[in-house]
Amino acid sequence: MTRHRLKSWPRFFAAVDLGSKTVEVRAALDRDFAAGDVLELYEWDPSMALAIGGGGIVPRGSTGRELEVEVLSVSLAVGSLRFDGVDGELSLNLAGRIAFLSIRRLCSH
Repeated sequence: MTRHRLKSWPRFFAAVDLGSKTVEVRAALDRDFAAGDVLELYEWDPSMALAIGGGGIVPRGSTGRELEVEVLSVSLAVGSLRFDGVDGELSLNLAGRIAFLSIRRLCSH
């Protein structure tokens, strides 16, 4: 079992937190994901500036919210993948080795 610490943008983090998002799509160029692995997701808001949190200075973009999910299964693909978000916003643009991870929420911090 490997632990992977990964950024998660606010809308995706919230969906995982609520249990309505049960799949993560990630570039797998430098990681080998496997069933049983734990993803340590931390909410990352790119529009945030440095902030003072309960534990001191929170790095740019981090909201301080975290949760853990277990990887239940992994499907790999090689190629290009592009999903467009709402109002033309690019949500995802991946090329190379892509992992589709079925996940289950464990706990939040």
